[in-house]
Amino acid sequence: MPFVFCGINWDASIYGFPWKNVTGMVEVSMGTQLIDAMKKFAKGDRKGFLSVDNETSHKEFENGDLS
Repeated sequence: MPFVFCGINWDASIYGFPWKNVTGMVEVSMGTQLIDAMKKFAKGDRKGFLSVDNETSHKEFENGDLS
């Protein structure tokens, strides 16, 4: 049976993928691009990360260039 997923954050392997009958979209945060775009408004080189305390935010912080 074919299976399509949408919106798994950062890494589908934690669900045992890939499988032959599975395809989908893995979401990746654009943290680096966001930081680069905001640099022109910043004073100095400090960064902040404001988000909710959930699994998605933890993955974005750990896997992105936000740390």
